[in-house]
Order: sequence, then C-alpha cells, then structure tokens
Amino acid sequence: MEFYQLLLTLLFSISLWFLFRNKGKTSCKLPPGKTRSTWTIICENLEFYFLGRMGIPEKFIEDRMRKHSSQVFKTTLLGENVAVFCGAPGNKFLFSNENKLLQVWWPSTSSQIFPIESCLQEAYQEEGKKLNTFASAILKPETIQTYLHVMDSMIKQHLDMYWDTNEKVTVLPLAKILTFSLGCNLFLSIEEPLYIAKLAEKIKLIAAGIISAPVNILGSPLNRAIKASKFIRKELQALIKQRKIDIAEKKVSTTQDLLSHMLIATEVYGSMNEADIASKIMSILVAGFDAPSTTITFIMKYLAELPDVYGKVLQEQMEIGKSKGSGESLTWKDIQKMRYSWNVLFWNAFSTHKNPNYFPDPEKFNPSRFEGDRHVPYAFIPFGGGTRMCPGMQYARAEILVFMYNVVRRFKWTKLYPDEKIRFDPIPRPVRGLPIQLIARKNDSK
Repeated sequence: MEFYQLLLTLLFSISLWFLFRNKGKTSCKLPPGKTRSTWTIICENLEFYFLGRMGIPEKFIEDRMRKHSSQVFKTTLLGENVAVFCGAPGNKFLFSNENKLLQVWWPSTSSQIFPIESCLQEAYQEEGKKLNTFASAILKPETIQTYLHVMDSMIKQHLDMYWDTNEKVTVLPLAKILTFSLGCNLFLSIEEPLYIAKLAEKIKLIAAGIISAPVNILGSPLNRAIKASKFIRKELQALIKQRKIDIAEKKVSTTQDLLSHMLIATEVYGSMNEADIASKIMSILVAGFDAPSTTITFIMKYLAELPDVYGKVLQEQMEIGKSKGSGESLTWKDIQKMRYSWNVLFWNAFSTHKNPNYFPDPEKFNPSRFEGDRHVPYAFIPFGGGTRMCPGMQYARAEILVFMYNVVRRFKWTKLYPDEKIRFDPIPRPVRGLPIQLIARKNDSK
C-alpha cells in the first residue's frame, strides 16, 4: 500500500507539469523558490515524502530556508503552489492578518471529503468560520470541566482493561483506542467498543485522504476517504435526528454529551440541518483522531528516556493525588495545578520550535524551557494563534493531563526498542508503535 501511494504521488507530480505549463506568468512579486519546472515539481513532492519517511521532515524546511530565504519561500506540494512562512515573524504575519491579507484556504481534497452545497472557495471559508465558532462554543472550559469525571473514569477503565493485565503494551494503538473512545463517548454517548472500532477505521481513512494526492480513482486514499465520509455522515445524521426527537420529548438531558450541547447552541449561533451538524462533528472527530494519541505516545517515549523528567511529573501528580479522597475524580482546579506536566509536550513547527535562535538545544527534550514567558512571542505555537487558535486546545489539554495523572501514578516503563525510529506521514509516529515494558508502582492509589 505504501508503494501504491508513492506511485500515485509520482504520477500526480508528473501530471502537474501539464497543468502548470499552460498557466501564464503572473506579474505579482512572489517569494524565492521554484514551482514550475517538471523536474522541480517531481523532486519537491518526492523529497517531502522521503524525508518524512526518514524521520527528518524538518530538513525539507531547513534546506529551503538556507537556499532561498529564512523568512518565506515558495514550493509545490500535493498539487498546490505553496508559500512557506518561517520563524516567529512568519507566524505573527499569519495569525494577525486573517481576513485582511490572508484568507482560510482548503485543499481540493476537502471539498470532496466534506462536500457542501457550494463548491466555491468562499463557501469553504465561511464553513471554516462556522466550524471554529461552534467548536469554540462546545469545547470551552466551562463545558469540558463538567465531563472531567467521565474522562477520568474512562481512562481508569482503559488502564484496567488494556494495561494492568499486561507486562508489555504498544502505546500508539492503545492511545488511539483511548482518545477516540473518549471522543465518541463525550461527544455522542457512543460506548459500544465494536461500533467505535468501526467508526475509527473510517475516520482513519478520512484523515489519510485529506493529505493525499487529489486523485480520485478506485482504491486511492482520496477515493477511500470519500466513501468513508459518506458512511460517517449517514451514521451521524441518523443519530442527530433521533437525538433532536429525544431532546424535544425530554427523554435525554440537554447536557448528556457535547452533541446535545451543540444542538442547544444552534439556538444561539443559528440553526443547522442534520447534514451540517454531521459534517461539523465529523470534522471535529477527524481533527482529534491523531493529535492527542500522538502526543500521548511521545510523552510516554520521553518519560521512558528521561527518568529525571518522569520524576518531576510523578511528584507533581502524586501531590495532586494526595489531596483527593478515595475514588474522588479530578477537577478543573486539579488540571490547573499540572503546570510542569503540561510542559511535557511533543510538537514540530520546524522553523521556530526546532530553531536554536528561539530555543537553545532544540533537539533536547527539556520541559523546563516552557516555564514562564521566556520564549519569543509567536515562536511557540503548539495550538496556533490569533484567530487560528485551535478551539479544541482545552479538550486536548484535559484528556492528556488526566491520562498522565493516572498512568504515572500506576506505572514506570521502559522502551523495548531503545533505538526505535520516528516516521512522519505527515503525523510523527514511532515505526513500531512504541512497545514498552510496564513496571507496576507499589502503594499506588487508583
């Protein structure tokens, strides 16, 4: 399958020449870089792909910063001419000029996976604004904290089922099971494991299709994503339709889950039909499918490699645990106390996060570097910024920290493959999924 995807990318790169060769030259002043020659188009796409597979995607950015400009350069990726802004000034420009000098843009694959009535780019820009507004409304801290006890309980059950009964586990697939199960439960009150697994497979196909070459032929990543999208939307529309009836007949609570919150929020932010709501929920599920599970996986990786950091995280979490009664769930106040644990994150925004001008020794895992406000403005952007701030930040923060609270108080662990390599496609992942050896902590309070 990987060879097939690579072949599609190569064939698509070649086909771009036939598209670009007929385009007239623009009079606009463009950033330095190359996008139009056949050889450049092929090489840019293949180099981007292979550097990710080798685990060094930052080299793609660094090489072009040295060759063209440390501030902005142009290239071509997956069928689109792209301007890449670099460094804190670039981040500031992007986050400060939306709807002024910049507008939200959606790749051509999105219009096929997330269809709306109008295929105009302006319509997708408007849909993006709506999605951000609704996601911000239903994922605000006041709402999330009411579900912390459910999140805490589900994570404990997950550790009981998959971790306590095994000496060796593989982190990434288990993290995906956990985070997607949390999303299905908290958003939709879906608890059936087999059905959740079925939905997860479809969401995985959608996520892969968004970042694929826009080639819709039988068996291609985009084709599979379109079919998966139709399945998910049909399932969600049926669920939403029934939920509206249940709410109207007062069979369920309006605070049962985030879907109910969303249906109530439409009275404030404008009404939507079942298809609109289904598309927005599917977008949120896709957005939350890879990022939290990947973050959890790399937290486990670095805590295994750096016992001093593990010790500081454990100390912070044990102090919080001492303040809790037997069986008492975490509160929002507890989450706010997890300052050091929140610094233990993995992220790659290569032109700033791995730039020694902003962060000395950027390859060194050093959570203390994020304490206080020592970093340059717009240099550290794990959740975006300005109007591009991720609306799911507080939700992701809560589930990651609740997981850390529970896992470090139960276990120590070691990596089974100390030199396991990392690949980017484009999400970073350990090639083996991070197998670890678990060591139960003594005198732990669950």
